[in-house]
Amino acid sequence: MTQRPTLIVFVDGRTVARVTPPAEIAPRAWRLGVVAVQVAATGGAVSAVVRANETGRAEPAVVQLPPRARVDVALAVPGRPAPALPRLPELARPALSLSVDGVPAGRAALDAPADGRAFGHVYCRWLRAGGSECGCDLTRLQPWRQGVKHPRVASRPVRPPAVVTYQIALPG
Repeated sequence: MTQRPTLIVFVDGRTVARVTPPAEIAPRAWRLGVVAVQVAATGGAVSAVVRANETGRAEPAVVQLPPRARVDVALAVPGRPAPALPRLPELARPALSLSVDGVPAGRAALDAPADGRAFGHVYCRWLRAGGSECGCDLTRLQPWRQGVKHPRVASRPVRPPAVVTYQIALPG
């Protein structure tokens, strides 16, 4: 059986959360672990948080992010060393950026934030039959509408072990 990865969340190099696959997947065919980086703009104020949890379980771990932050999510495979966090240059302009294993994958500008949200997800669908389906995405800053799937700037599968990085530079 293929091993299921754990999502290890780092903020500026410090471990802040772990989302571990459950021992039992049944009765469903899969369970989902998610790490969400969320940027919210309201009335000119812009803030960012990271949330991490297994859906349908306890309250998520929530960490308020500083105006300039880096969130790394290591998809660690049991029995293997956790992947090293990549070196990346800092963002020069206000943005939320996405990289996978140090390779840029998308960027959402935050230069002139209107009210709305931008977000990125790292997710891992742990399969009852064994193994997993993991990936990441990123949206641009846009008005938030409940129940609407917002267009992605980037969306791609991720094969563990890997590191997905979101860099945040808020305006101001």
